[in-house]
Amino acid sequence: LVVDDAEANRDVLSRQLKRQGYEVATAEDGRQALDQLRAATFDLVLLDIMMPEMDGYEVLQRLKADEALRHVPVIMISASHELESVVRCIEMGAEEFLPTPFEPTLHTARIGSCLEKKHAREREPDIPAAEPRKNRVMAAGRNAKAPARAVGRPKDTPISPRRPAK
Repeated sequence: LVVDDAEANRDVLSRQLKRQGYEVATAEDGRQALDQLRAATFDLVLLDIMMPEMDGYEVLQRLKADEALRHVPVIMISASHELESVVRCIEMGAEEFLPTPFEPTLHTARIGSCLEKKHAREREPDIPAAEPRKNRVMAAGRNAKAPARAVGRPKDTPISPRRPAK
């Protein structure tokens, strides 16, 4: 599902994805996107950040809060290259962040990667359930070991290369 208020962007992305053999649906705003996501099954959402009425952040937040939709991977797209925007999207649950103007090779690779991960998760349904237990076991193992030690030097001491042992 390609979600962008700019028709030109929807057209470019749709044509690119169709040439790669994907079925593509489009939405021109966040409300349309959420309606379509609730009515049909999608493997991936390409979501613009800057849209009127409901921006991409709000759409992403609603998607991730909805038990039935939170599993759908989202790639955020935006002309904004600000690091804060990228970090915010990833922290909110987006799989990727792609800048515009569109770079077809980069988009193809990232879209393919997101879809591969989604299909791998679908083939291995027991993995997410096992991960928290595995993480607790690994953490317990780390806690049982001796604490890590840090080596420091005063700020005014220069870093010098080690001299070979004689």
